[in-house]
Amino acid sequence: MRYLKLFDQTPVEQTRDLTMRLKETLELLSSHRPIFHSECDFQHALAWAIHKRLPNANIRLEKPHEIDGRRRYIDLVVEQDGTTCFMELKYKTTETLIEDKGEKYNLKQQGAIDQGSYDILKDVQRIETVVGRLKNSFGFSVTLSNDRRYWSPRRKMNAIDMQFQLVDGRSMTGELAWASHAGRGSIEKREAPLHLRNQYEIRWDRYSSFPASNEFRHLIFPIFP
Repeated sequence: MRYLKLFDQTPVEQTRDLTMRLKETLELLSSHRPIFHSECDFQHALAWAIHKRLPNANIRLEKPHEIDGRRRYIDLVVEQDGTTCFMELKYKTTETLIEDKGEKYNLKQQGAIDQGSYDILKDVQRIETVVGRLKNSFGFSVTLSNDRRYWSPRRKMNAIDMQFQLVDGRSMTGELAWASHAGRGSIEKREAPLHLRNQYEIRWDRYSSFPASNEFRHLIFPIFP
């Protein structure tokens, strides 16, 4: 899993190759950590899984970076062979009590999925900005969730978050904005439209599953200049 010749590849080859490597890492991680207590727990576990595959890489959590004149913290940064990978991670859960290997996990309801979807896509926009300015860099947005509302089709056709919905099979690019009838309370601190430079295909893949139809899926956005 070395990046030395990454930028000798075509953009399509880059996307396919590195996304497959990340999926392999998540598959290995799921074999012994099918569930996490929190987003922070997920971040540390994934960082350690990457370290085991890339023992010589420089890996940092919550590393500060200058974005649009402001200091922002990127969840996970991996540096190897002159190439930098920026990753933003999300862990979106429903209220669930699960026991795995004798350890209890009491997961909380993570709130409104319209705001959650906006935050995920804002991460994508943020990484697009970073990799667009830094030579030899790329990134990923990775979301892990057991809330099937994120990937399932919705019946409400005039929802305020139509452009942000992360329904499985959808394609997204360009400007994304709330519907004109969105209430101020629903979009507070998230009013600004988002702008995606690249085009993304939404695909939720299985991460792990538990009894009572409790399935975790992951969504990966591969982000390149």
